[in-house]
Amino acid sequence: MAPLPVILASSSPRRIAILKDLGLKFQCVSPDTFQEVMTGASAECLVVHNALGKALLVAQQVANGLVIGCDTVIVLGDTILGKPHSAENAKEILHRLSGNIHWVVSGLALIDKKYNREWSSHAVTEVLFKKISDDEIDTYVATGEPLDKAGAYAIQEQGRKFVETIKGSETNIVGLPVELLKEGFRCLGIYPQFPVRGN
Repeated sequence: MAPLPVILASSSPRRIAILKDLGLKFQCVSPDTFQEVMTGASAECLVVHNALGKALLVAQQVANGLVIGCDTVIVLGDTILGKPHSAENAKEILHRLSGNIHWVVSGLALIDKKYNREWSSHAVTEVLFKKISDDEIDTYVATGEPLDKAGAYAIQEQGRKFVETIKGSETNIVGLPVELLKEGFRCLGIYPQFPVRGN
């Protein structure tokens, strides 16, 4: 039986890199018209809503396959932080994260077009930041790296130097929790079809 085609409902270079590292063959379709919701519910509910919405939008455009949708936010106290809208906002976010614990929350949704099934869940990772100086923040923001990242940092790049400890999935911090993805494959009963390494 031929493997089910995989469609990633994202154009994120980080999510693309994660799937490639797993050995999956897939195509990308960006859910450009989807409007993310950032208020009105818990972070866990919001990211699952957004991930499912992205996957459903892309699923309307394909006749067959497994569509993967994902959404990631940062939670600091009672505040949900998305991507910074400017360099100054990135600096503000990093100042707030400095020396504090925050949580990375990702929603993941899978839609199996062949059998008209869907699955969704979420992952949470706890991250403790080191105390970082104004100069360190200014230098980091000047690289441009934080500007398209939830929480204004990239753990897989220069942002790792700010991280003291991690409890949970590191790929969740990057933007696509691999452990949760594998669980979704298993729940849909299609996991063995995929050449995922490391099992």
